[in-house]
Amino acid sequence: MRAAGMAVAVVLGATGIAALPAQAATTTDVVNLALANVGGMACGTNSAAATASTAAAPGNGGQPEYWCADFVKWLWANSGVADLNGLTAAARSFYVYGANRGILSGTPTVGAAVVFSNNRGDTSAGGGGIHHVAVVSKVNGDGTIETISGDWGGQSGTEAHFASTSHVIHNTPAFAGGVGSYSSTMKMYVEGYIPPPGVGTGSTRSAFSEGRGILYYPQGDGRLLWYDHTGYLSGTQDWTGNSGTQVSQGWNEYSTVFSGGNGVVYGISPNGDLHWYKNTGYLSGTTDWAANSGVVVSHGWNEFREVFAEGDGILYGITQDGRMIWYHHTGYLTGTADWTSNSGAQVSQGWDEFSHVVGGSDGIIYGVDADGHLLWYDHTGYKSGTPDWTANSAAQVSQGWDAFAHIFSGGNGILYAVSQNGDLHWYDHTGYHAGTPAWTGNSSALVSHGWNN
Repeated sequence: MRAAGMAVAVVLGATGIAALPAQAATTTDVVNLALANVGGMACGTNSAAATASTAAAPGNGGQPEYWCADFVKWLWANSGVADLNGLTAAARSFYVYGANRGILSGTPTVGAAVVFSNNRGDTSAGGGGIHHVAVVSKVNGDGTIETISGDWGGQSGTEAHFASTSHVIHNTPAFAGGVGSYSSTMKMYVEGYIPPPGVGTGSTRSAFSEGRGILYYPQGDGRLLWYDHTGYLSGTQDWTGNSGTQVSQGWNEYSTVFSGGNGVVYGISPNGDLHWYKNTGYLSGTTDWAANSGVVVSHGWNEFREVFAEGDGILYGITQDGRMIWYHHTGYLTGTADWTSNSGAQVSQGWDEFSHVVGGSDGIIYGVDADGHLLWYDHTGYKSGTPDWTANSAAQVSQGWDAFAHIFSGGNGILYAVSQNGDLHWYDHTGYHAGTPAWTGNSSALVSHGWNN
């Protein structure tokens, strides 16, 4: 546990903390990194043989100190969070960080930091105030959560003795996640959540398609690159000569970026604002955008673990507990904040069982389950927001899709899959309208490289 206001000097040693690969991280990766280090100690070594790192301040006379805040900060740093300014060894620094950036939330989300106090409602730096910070590892449908904590369960004695005998622990059983709730698991009160900025459900660095062979690839430094796969209908390695052109910048301020079709691109800010952009040069790769690009068209989109569009202003969000929520942005062509009155309707549930959810077109949605099976769904109510699906929805149409780091749709049955080494593979599901396992013979063709940069 971590007392407010105390500096921490922690050595995250060379083989007890497993580092993520250099490719884009998501909030799920934050949790996986934390889980990989359950049982680890502050001065232990990590199984990935990562470079040792230390906090800047010597703190407790050079002795081990409380290190829960350093652990969460380390998770964020290794998951692509660029802005760590203001995060210190004090657990309360996360609360201040969130408040100052407008991202302090009362809603638990996977990968978010959660702060705890000894006295309900006391967010001060005093003895009854914020005393501990952990990372949310699971959000259940009933609002309960599980967390992973650094510096937990140390032996009584001096601060140095506690810190040197404590571990990374998976805090279970699940407990109430509402702000102000007392957790018998943690023996403290929940005081708020802070999502990691720039780390999204799909990550800003996940490529996506506009359809018609047009692909966008946001980079870690914020550049948005444009590609035209002229071989998208046949699976050949043909691309226009200007593929790879930078058409915009500054996209690393968003936690999630995805296509809305017809040159429309949406970006979700860490605070949940949904921003609208229109690349009027999307067919040719020019840097032309609508004058009102960047306008906020909605709020509250940081509650979703995944967000995708089906075209024509139809958007879906999947909540942490697996509910699928439908929206119709009627202002999607012009960037107005107009939505149908039934936007926000729940049309399905159980989608938290999938590692990937991919929006196709015309109501077709794919999910990859834990065994790598590719399941097909047809939301016949996709235009109106009703919970109507074909009877054969959930049909298995392929397998082995758990081998891919990222999957996205090119429209009309075309799927792109990025392998762990960055190879881009092309698939054509000819049975996408009916849910049959029919694919072209050259499906899985390698069409490009370097899509994990």
